[in-house]
Amino acid sequence: RAGRITNVEYDPALPVHTAWDLGKGINMAVWFFQISGNAVRIIDHHEGAHSDGIPQVCEALDRKPYKYGKDYVPHDAKATDISTGKVRVQTMHQCGRNPELVPNHKIMDGINAARLTIPVCWFDRDKCADGLEALRQYKADFDEKTKAFKNEPKHDWTSHSADAFRYLSMTWRAIAAPKE
Repeated sequence: RAGRITNVEYDPALPVHTAWDLGKGINMAVWFFQISGNAVRIIDHHEGAHSDGIPQVCEALDRKPYKYGKDYVPHDAKATDISTGKVRVQTMHQCGRNPELVPNHKIMDGINAARLTIPVCWFDRDKCADGLEALRQYKADFDEKTKAFKNEPKHDWTSHSADAFRYLSMTWRAIAAPKE
């Protein structure tokens, strides 16, 4: 309604940070964002395909014309990836990425951070279309026994993009804070 889903051009003067939800294939989602003052410019979104792992997603990111900053990943990125036998952040480093762990937090705290972040975001209409649709359809799980919504989100196809957006929401203010 506010017109913040529009054409958002990449600004080469600003680094592009990424926020990841790590998974395998379509369960891996990445948001690309730039901080300009107190605005979050979300310029792109990527979801893995087929059996993509971290190396394949890194290759896809390398094909984009962006000058990258930090890659924000969930706190469990220190876990060993079954497919490679390596710690996920180690794999990202080997792919030339700059991973930074998002502090562990309660899911509802992250969702509230996302609610506060959305009003300062500008989304690229075309490049973020799939991610935006995931955010629109993200919802609380429903308990059939009690006929009430639970205090946790439903885990479905929307979860990965929504979780990556939650990580973005937990970190962007630290990037925007002025250096002392």
